[in-house]
Amino acid sequence: MKTPPSLTSSSRRAVSTFAGAIAACLAAHSIQAATFTWDPALNAVGSDGSGNWDDVTANWASAGVDTLFQPSAQTTTTAHTTGTNTITVASTAGLAVGQMLSTGSFAAGTTITDITGNVVTLSSNSTAGIANGSAIHFSFNNDAVIGSGSGAAGTIVVSGNQAVDSLVLNAAGSGAYTLTGGSITVSSRNGSSGAIKVNADAAISSALSWKNLQFQTAGKTLTLSGGSVASSVNGSFNGSVSGSNAAIAAASTLKVTGGIYTTAGSGNTFNIGDAAAETGGFQFSAGTINSGGSFQVANDRSAYVEVTGTAILNSSGQITVGRNSNTNIGKMVVDGGTVNSTATSASDAQVQIGRGNGVGTLNIKSGVFNVIGNGVSGNSGGIMVINSNGTTAAASGTVNLSGGVTTVKELRFNGSNKSSGAGADANSIAGSSTLNMTGGSLYIGGTVQSDGTGATTAGGIVNRGTGTSSYAINLSGGTVGANANWGSSLNMTLGTTNGNVTFKAADAANAARNISLSGVLSGSGGLNKSGAGTLTLDGANTYSGATAINEGTLALGIAGSIDSTSGVTVGTTGTLDLSSKGPGGYAVNNLTTSGAVIGNLSVTTQLSIGNSPGTATFGDLSLGALSTYTYELTGGSSPGVGSADLGIVDGDMTIISGAVLDLVQLGTYTQGNKFTLLAYTGSLTGIFKDVNAVDLADGATFTDGQGIWEIDYDDTTAGLNGGTTPDARYVTITAVPEPGTAWVGCLGLLWMLRRRR
Repeated sequence: MKTPPSLTSSSRRAVSTFAGAIAACLAAHSIQAATFTWDPALNAVGSDGSGNWDDVTANWASAGVDTLFQPSAQTTTTAHTTGTNTITVASTAGLAVGQMLSTGSFAAGTTITDITGNVVTLSSNSTAGIANGSAIHFSFNNDAVIGSGSGAAGTIVVSGNQAVDSLVLNAAGSGAYTLTGGSITVSSRNGSSGAIKVNADAAISSALSWKNLQFQTAGKTLTLSGGSVASSVNGSFNGSVSGSNAAIAAASTLKVTGGIYTTAGSGNTFNIGDAAAETGGFQFSAGTINSGGSFQVANDRSAYVEVTGTAILNSSGQITVGRNSNTNIGKMVVDGGTVNSTATSASDAQVQIGRGNGVGTLNIKSGVFNVIGNGVSGNSGGIMVINSNGTTAAASGTVNLSGGVTTVKELRFNGSNKSSGAGADANSIAGSSTLNMTGGSLYIGGTVQSDGTGATTAGGIVNRGTGTSSYAINLSGGTVGANANWGSSLNMTLGTTNGNVTFKAADAANAARNISLSGVLSGSGGLNKSGAGTLTLDGANTYSGATAINEGTLALGIAGSIDSTSGVTVGTTGTLDLSSKGPGGYAVNNLTTSGAVIGNLSVTTQLSIGNSPGTATFGDLSLGALSTYTYELTGGSSPGVGSADLGIVDGDMTIISGAVLDLVQLGTYTQGNKFTLLAYTGSLTGIFKDVNAVDLADGATFTDGQGIWEIDYDDTTAGLNGGTTPDARYVTITAVPEPGTAWVGCLGLLWMLRRRR
């Protein structure tokens, strides 16, 4: 038999149909309580069975008489027997359930499976209000209201698949509501908004689908986990997430900690949270959201969204952060998890950070952010626009990369929200767009739709802005790679905040790709080159940091330059290509290389062949008057290839008067050991000075590197360290004995000759 709990005041009875709960003890009002027992058999003492609970049928036993249930009464109901029955709420006026339920009201093991019908409000409390082993399951029809505004919150068990017009989570005296089991669909039937209205903390693991979500009390958190439903999909949502006013919105939190959810239609707008403090808002830490519509952050007011942990957001529509007004400040933080933007529509399918005079910020700290699209005519996917359609000075978009992996086909500053159709190419005429990179990886490149004509291009980094719009690219640390060949004519600032940026001429799988930069690289930082492809610099660069070519080729275009003061390093698999500079070549102050230099090079300060010792190749090589050739040798009892530095010059070798040869001995050697300093196939001009500024003419001996050496500028054979090259001549040094040792040797020879007489 089933004895429902008593009623709250009639003013709360018309609020929303209810889903399921554990009922509780609440403080009794001052009026005297009556006791009603469910009596569908009408025997005046109470009986088991199913029936309608309404306001016209006298099926409640009270004091030996069957009577109507009194809506204003404080009621304690008592279970007649254990059993499973259905009570249907037939009254269109509805009723409120749960004003008072004593601890012993239900016998252990009692299960109430359904209270169905029209409007039901349940006041839930802790599980202590129910005898051990009992359970209460409610189902509902139109609107659902949980909580009466007082008493402790508790656990609500949802029966089956329930559809309601709205779901209201009323305030609780303490604790948070927990909804588990079954599924709830909050839909816009009967003219309702299909909204969830939140006035209390709640955790819902039931499958849940809704259209709009509004927080009506500040500081509340709604957590969705989908954990109690064994299903491939744990619900859907489509519409706005907001607060009833700006203050409430800023202090509200929606969490998704598990489950699989879908969105459809126009998608979702998130307008909760504090963007400046990075608190509240939409916090997505686990589970999957498959968004078929747009995913918008800060559409109507400021908002904050974070994707962390193992969360996966798959969006086949537009992703926008900060939209419509510069008072709408949006921030999206990715710190773990994965975001996939796979939009394939003809227009308005980009990721947009700051749109239509909004202020948007995207911070990627870790995790994965992919902007993919399919890169064909009529498809605007694969593009991230920073400051889209800005028309006021306050419009802005900022992308901060400090970790993780970000993939875009094109990074577009001050662009349009559309790539085709009406409004295409309506690029920003005001506002600012900024990329700050201090870590992580950014892979660029791939075919995208370039403009409203449907033409396609190879992607890259571009600026579409006009008027007073501006852009800034600040790189200090991190890796900029290439999923396909790409180029940019934009200026970039290289900083030192987190080390030098690395340009990787390869994709994430290390397949070779090419990058071409024709803008000016400025700033106090330097750059590293990695990847097997070619990085071409064709701008009049002014950066002052070091340049390290660790792998692949760094090529200078006709107008290109690299820093000539802080040093250039070329690794064993690296190449510095100066061939575009023509016969005049290119000059660097300091070069450390164990790789290759193509074209004509002048070294003005120091040449070091790396890897202690190492081998490097050159085209024409010139050592300036103030330069030093630092030469390392290890020697040994039987030195061979690789025992000393080796420079191979496939062309002319020029030693301008004043250039110094400095030997650095890293091991032992034996007199008579010969080492190749340089092998050259063209002509040689000039001679070195030693470290004491004494000219080293051909055949001269000098002391350096803890020994005495003889230099030969036109040797016909290579030294022990190798360098044999067809048609080459060699600059070599040979270890000679010290003078005292030579004199003793001569005396010994004379004595032997005398003995033979």
